[in-house]
Amino acid sequence: MKGSYFHNVDLVQRLARAARALGACVSVEYPVARGQRPRSVDIFLLWEIFRIVIEVGCSIARIGGEIPKAQNLKADLLLLVLPTPRLAAAARRKLRRLGNQKQTATAMQIRVLTLGLALDALRRPEILRQWANPRSTPDRPQASRTPFVSPVRQPNRKEPSNEDSLG
Repeated sequence: MKGSYFHNVDLVQRLARAARALGACVSVEYPVARGQRPRSVDIFLLWEIFRIVIEVGCSIARIGGEIPKAQNLKADLLLLVLPTPRLAAAARRKLRRLGNQKQTATAMQIRVLTLGLALDALRRPEILRQWANPRSTPDRPQASRTPFVSPVRQPNRKEPSNEDSLG
């Protein structure tokens, strides 16, 4: 495996174990393309109907190169996992800058997470389903942008009763 001990054992292997516990088909160092020096993603998951790519980084130097690799694999969700909140915030800023320059339109969702949040997401399948498929599904209607407003009883309005309807 490529990378340091911290990258491989502390980050990648912990995420792979959590994904296996989720019931996903997990591939570590999954090749994206063929060649003398093939590019690969750290973790590639096939889970339910979703293709999820997890890229683990210890710096933000190669954040821009992770998106084309996930697009080549036709991923529904790209999780960029970094060890600290400070690196995660820097990665989000870099992705915003790259998005403004490249204007890449893709249906793939991208999430930047710390290790703890990524492990938590892999333990809660409803989060992954929502992230991987923000569109509506048969068992979950698409969420609207306006919050749900519960009906409130008007204090001055008379409630209909059975006596009024009978006659």
